[in-house]
Amino acid sequence: MALKLSNNASGILAAAISNSATSLTLRSGHGSRFPALSSGDWFPITVVRASDPSQFEIMRCTARNGDTLTVVRAQEGTSAITFSAGDVVELRLTAGTLEENFPQVEGRNAKNLRFIISSVGGKPELKFKSGNNEETVVRLSDLGTAATRDVTTSRTDTTAGRLLKFGDFGVGYSIDIPQGANLNDYTTQGEYRQNMNANATPELNYPAQLAGALKVMNVANGVIQEYTTFGSTRRKFLRGLYDVVWSGWVEFYSSGNDASLVKTSRTISTGTGLTGGGDLSANRTISLASSHWPIGVGQTWQDVTAQRALNTTYTNSTGRTIVVSIVAISGRDSYAAIYVDGKLIFHQRDTYNGADPRSSAVAIVPPGSTYRVSSGNYSGTGVSLWMELR
Repeated sequence: MALKLSNNASGILAAAISNSATSLTLRSGHGSRFPALSSGDWFPITVVRASDPSQFEIMRCTARNGDTLTVVRAQEGTSAITFSAGDVVELRLTAGTLEENFPQVEGRNAKNLRFIISSVGGKPELKFKSGNNEETVVRLSDLGTAATRDVTTSRTDTTAGRLLKFGDFGVGYSIDIPQGANLNDYTTQGEYRQNMNANATPELNYPAQLAGALKVMNVANGVIQEYTTFGSTRRKFLRGLYDVVWSGWVEFYSSGNDASLVKTSRTISTGTGLTGGGDLSANRTISLASSHWPIGVGQTWQDVTAQRALNTTYTNSTGRTIVVSIVAISGRDSYAAIYVDGKLIFHQRDTYNGADPRSSAVAIVPPGSTYRVSSGNYSGTGVSLWMELR
């Protein structure tokens, strides 16, 4: 809250107030003699009975609207009393106001004491002066030197006891990671970013060779690193350092990075615990067996109607799970059925006698399993469409 003052501000009450009133009204135009107040501002007033000046009350004015003052009653040990129209309202600098808002000079004779700011060697100094005596209290140039000495001097300054200034260790904005940097070296808490050039020297121990943001969090006995890639890839990774050993990166999946949900290969970074000898100077990529891929990855729907026959047993030798879908020939009382490993998996019969009745069936066939199709209608057998996702 800011104290506002005005020289010789005084006014006359336009109307009486009770001992519980929280506002008072001055005669027309008298309010402009007092300071204008913004939110949180205030000034002290003393209201005196014109009939008996020994009867007064100190109040705190917290808002002024024209000639109307909003007040807090009974300040600095005075009591709330009633006042009449014609009583005097004055802005007086009270003892409580001075004690609250001005520094106390302990152990000194305050008479004629002045604060002096002088220049020594082009640098300011703050002094007390009383009579002919001067004493330097604070050399502002020393404050500047101390401020410079006691804050971080670079974006990665880890000197104990220093204050972080804006920008250091990601305070306010991220620190750039230089090309070719090793993420194993980033163990100090903060936020970093890598605007990676795909044609430059590959970065070391990254979860993916993609530009992104790195967040480092220090925990007991270790470090947690979180890496989020930029742009449309929207991938997030996490790993930890515990007892000087880094774990491997773990990727988080979501609907936002579904293009990366299927991993057809895995890159193992240098220093993640590979054993058995060999050159560990570069990352290694291991392809995952296609048999571990989900249905649909690397597969397409294929029309095999011309290559298939009813009631013939086929074997899924693709090494992948496939999907078989058939549509029976049109006709009254049509049906369609698929058997996998000799078991009926899907059967549909359409007894509709209207135009173009037909039945369909679909089944999943694991790798190595056999499958057979049966279909037809009252006048014969056959399929109009045989599709396989393979």
